[in-house]
Amino acid sequence: MKIKMNSSAVKITCIAFLVAVSMVFANFGDNKAYAASSDKSSKKIVVKLSYCTSQETPKGKASTKFAELVHKRAGDRIDVQVFPSSQLYGDKEEIQALMANNAQIIVPSITKLVSMNPSYQVVDLPFLFRNNQAVYNFWDGKGGEILLKKLEKQGLLGLAAWNNAPINIIGKKFFKTPQDFKGVKVRIPAGQVTTDVFKALGAGATTIPFSEVYTSLQ
Repeated sequence: MKIKMNSSAVKITCIAFLVAVSMVFANFGDNKAYAASSDKSSKKIVVKLSYCTSQETPKGKASTKFAELVHKRAGDRIDVQVFPSSQLYGDKEEIQALMANNAQIIVPSITKLVSMNPSYQVVDLPFLFRNNQAVYNFWDGKGGEILLKKLEKQGLLGLAAWNNAPINIIGKKFFKTPQDFKGVKVRIPAGQVTTDVFKALGAGATTIPFSEVYTSLQ
């Protein structure tokens, strides 16, 4: 997906947001380091990219690729520093860190944005998309364009969406039928729609930061 930014925009802070589809947002904050211009003599732009999963996940590989592409196209004028595995900020702190301009790129699930705008719940609806291509068509089309602009009033501007794959169910048994979920505790990133889905299946959904997932499983 192509990323487009207005060249006249100043004071830029970038971010990335992920879901079952991942998204990238730009935060227009007050930081003189981001008063960018095409003048190569201007101060180097340092961008801190923080995310919660490991480097080997789709989110991690996409973040690394993003940093490589920026360096390839901008050279030393822009330094994207990547911090995986909650090294910089965890699930609970990253959006606040972004708003304070302590991080310039984050890659959370889109459900983390529901508290800021309920519209983001739509992508969690079960059976909404027929296949992966339908997902891409949505985010590359009018629907994605509308969602990516939903936080402009809060100073966040959507730039792109990344695929984060469907929800994966991992446990001590196989889940083959809806009845298999009864009484099971399931970790979810966030979101009332996802909570209601698992409630309908008879399971209990709990929001747990990704950095605490493995400890919680133990």
